[in-house]
Amino acid sequence: MHILKLGGIVGLYHPCANGMQVQKFKLIIQNCLYSHVITPSNLLSPERPLAVLSYGRSLELSAYEPRFIRDFIRSKIRPVESIVLNQIYNKNIVKEAKLVTTLNDDKLCPYIE
Repeated sequence: MHILKLGGIVGLYHPCANGMQVQKFKLIIQNCLYSHVITPSNLLSPERPLAVLSYGRSLELSAYEPRFIRDFIRSKIRPVESIVLNQIYNKNIVKEAKLVTTLNDDKLCPYIE
């Protein structure tokens, strides 16, 4: 919840989701903005195995749709409070996020059209 309050997003995928779609899903989120968390979730259904969450909003998908994901991120994300971002919980992080533009995510999904 903390990253959502700061203006980031969370990408969720069902553990039984198609592996290739999950890889593409992860890549688009990683290449759209710096402030994100991606994790599996049993709370999703196999019928809608992918979800993108922003503060107060969600997008559930039955299949990988890059345009919908990109448009959701661009329309729902507010500027990140980068001063606090560096203090985010980081226990058990598998892979650290890379900067896409800046810590403030000044431009969302810059390389995805």
